[in-house]
Amino acid sequence: MSSIFDFINIPLGYLIRFFYSFTHNYAIALLLFAVVIKIVLLPLGIKQQKNQVKQAELRPKELAIRQKYAGREDNVTKQKMQQEIMDLYQKENYSPMGGCLPLLVELPIIWCLFTVITNPLKYLCQLSSDVITAVTEKIAELQEITVEAASRISQINQVNFIRSNFSSFTGVLPEGFTEDMLPNFMVGPFDLGATPAINQPSWLWVIPVLTFVIVFASSKIMRHFTYKAPGTEDQMKSLQLMDITMPLFSVYITFTVPAVVGIYWIYQNLLSAVRQFVLYKLYPIPQFTEEEIKQAQKEYNGKVVKNKAAAEKPRSLHHIDDDDFPDELRKNPKNKNQALSVPKAELKEDDGKDEGEEKENKEDKPEVKD
Repeated sequence: MSSIFDFINIPLGYLIRFFYSFTHNYAIALLLFAVVIKIVLLPLGIKQQKNQVKQAELRPKELAIRQKYAGREDNVTKQKMQQEIMDLYQKENYSPMGGCLPLLVELPIIWCLFTVITNPLKYLCQLSSDVITAVTEKIAELQEITVEAASRISQINQVNFIRSNFSSFTGVLPEGFTEDMLPNFMVGPFDLGATPAINQPSWLWVIPVLTFVIVFASSKIMRHFTYKAPGTEDQMKSLQLMDITMPLFSVYITFTVPAVVGIYWIYQNLLSAVRQFVLYKLYPIPQFTEEEIKQAQKEYNGKVVKNKAAAEKPRSLHHIDDDDFPDELRKNPKNKNQALSVPKAELKEDDGKDEGEEKENKEDKPEVKD
């Protein structure tokens, strides 16, 4: 049955076949294959790293916005804060989704790699669907099981069975197909085509153990050399939980697939950690001290005091509202009155006495009768 991803799977199968043709060692061929794939996907990794650098550079300004709205939990305020942050991102040509795009491209490729590795009859031996069906029926006949049961046997194990009983498949396989065209999953005395069994201790348990150690260590390394945006306490706990759950899930997978798939997953995680370390050295994440962050926040909010002497000068209570007017209006009070939208009543001519004194004199002055 053809896959919609065969336009990717078939070239990948040719690549593994090429490496195996001169190494004659499937583990080494997979390692070379994994290295080439990482190199091909390196531009996506560079794009992701640059996106992290840009995000780190904007951190002080983003913190300034969050600080401005700190302590206000109503939805209107939160929406206004998020909108201001998005406006900042747009102004600085930063896309929060820029770091997701490389991952969205890489995930289908990783899935294609898994498909190629677990289907060697189709992608490495380049057998047609009809031939693979005939091989499955022959395996069912030789093992005296149903065709349905034989179809559930992985193609990696089918390859091992064909190799062990090659003479029985001469009438099924295409003319000119030799035993050497079958990939050999034996590495020394170890059969990487076998699947580790959790209830049967064997040397194959080395694969799950190594998988846990490598996945756990690589996740720690990658996080150390990756920009970590400020998060809540719950988010930090979730990341710590993933540090354990992801390695454990990988171990579970290694007990359900042939060991060669576990080998490739180990290569994948090791190379991912190495790539992240190299990218971190080429495009380092900027680090800011607390003082630098505070200074950047002041500059962003326009609160840097350029004239320290003017800032230290005490303000007169008489002019408490002077900040509401431009400098030229403060210098000329007449212009200030003109700038007000509400007209004021005309002031009476000042005779040098205030209202209090005038009232007091009126009371003290004896009334003169005619």
